[in-house]
Amino acid sequence: MDIKTLITEIKEANLTKDKLEEYSSMLDILCAELELELADSEKAEAMFLANCGEKTRAGATTLWEASDAGQKEITLKRQLRAISKLSSSVKTRIYQRL
Repeated sequence: MDIKTLITEIKEANLTKDKLEEYSSMLDILCAELELELADSEKAEAMFLANCGEKTRAGATTLWEASDAGQKEITLKRQLRAISKLSSSVKTRIYQRL
């Protein structure tokens, strides 16, 4: 399940505690998967920066961020931030149901 679908489903106000716990688990798994993907992206970035031939770090970073892989890394970072906020919200809702 993708992040946008999760957000839409989690917005529902009348979710049961069991369903919230299921979503919490799904978010934790998705977060772990994205963290591993981000690690691979950061390794690729390091190699890109080392080999791009740009004289300044800022110039090399700009080239990386403009590349397809750099754009994907930016998206991964924002997805992780969204998952973190969503996970926190779901956990709060679980504890409110206790």
